[in-house]
Amino acid sequence: MSHSSFLMASTSLVLAMSITACSAKMAGPAQPVDSTATAKGSSDSGPMTNADWWPNQVDLSPLRQGEQLGPYGADFDYAAEFEKLDLAAVKAD
Repeated sequence: MSHSSFLMASTSLVLAMSITACSAKMAGPAQPVDSTATAKGSSDSGPMTNADWWPNQVDLSPLRQGEQLGPYGADFDYAAEFEKLDLAAVKAD
């Protein structure tokens, strides 16, 4: 590495470090996360919930309907119906 290349690389490194230090000063000290924070405009003094952080969540309640046994009802024997399948025909399809 030539002397001029070394000086150029050193200057670039010092400049990058200075910019990083200035950016950190401008941002201010890091603030700890307050786990008891409340939602903006909320009169509730409790901690923020998932709905506060992610208000546009997909409703997953249909996936939690464990009481339903399937579209054919409780009497339907899935294992017996599976045994009736012609697997060679299914694979060929």
